[in-house]
Amino acid sequence: MTHEQRAGFARTLFTWTLLILAVVAAFWFFSGKKETKPEPNAVVKGLDPDAMKKAQAAANCLTVIHHFMPGNVDCEKLAKAMEHLDAQFGDDVKFHTLDAKKYPEASKQEGAKQYPHLDIFFENQKVFTHEGPMTEAELRAKLEELIRGLVKRTHKGWLPTVNGMQPNKGQSVIPIDPPDKR
Repeated sequence: MTHEQRAGFARTLFTWTLLILAVVAAFWFFSGKKETKPEPNAVVKGLDPDAMKKAQAAANCLTVIHHFMPGNVDCEKLAKAMEHLDAQFGDDVKFHTLDAKKYPEASKQEGAKQYPHLDIFFENQKVFTHEGPMTEAELRAKLEELIRGLVKRTHKGWLPTVNGMQPNKGQSVIPIDPPDKR
C-alpha cells in the first residue's frame, strides 16, 4: 500500500467517523424528553425546602419567598401581586412560593406564624420579613427601597447620591504650588 493510498484511507475513515458522530449527536439531541423549565423570571410555584435554601443564596438579586397557604384570600392576592411585579423587576428580584400546607416545618423554621408570610433575602441574609396582608403597591415600594440600598451597590460602577457632589466631568484642577523648602 502506497503512502497516497494510506492517506486516502485515513481521510475516508476520518470523514466516516465524523459523519457517524454527527448522526449520533443529532439523534441524542432530538430524541430526549423535552424538559419544561420555568421562565427565568417566572414565579416558582411549589418550591420545596431544599430548593428554598438554594434560592435564598442567589447572588446579586433579592429573593422573595412567599409562604403560601392554599385557600387564604390574602395569600392569593399577594401571589397575583408577585406575578405582576415579576415582569417589572426582571433580574433584580426572583420570586418564589413555598406551600406552607405541604411543608409546614419549613414555614415554621422561617418563623411563619400568620399567613401570608413574606421573607426577602439578599445573598442568604434575611433583609425583610412581613406577616399578614400586603398590597402590591406596598410590596413594590419595599422592593424598590431594598434594591436601592442593596442590589444597586453590588455592581462595579455604583456611586452613592450625595447632595452637592457631582462626578468628575473633566473639570480643570486648581493648581497648588508646593511651599518653598528652606
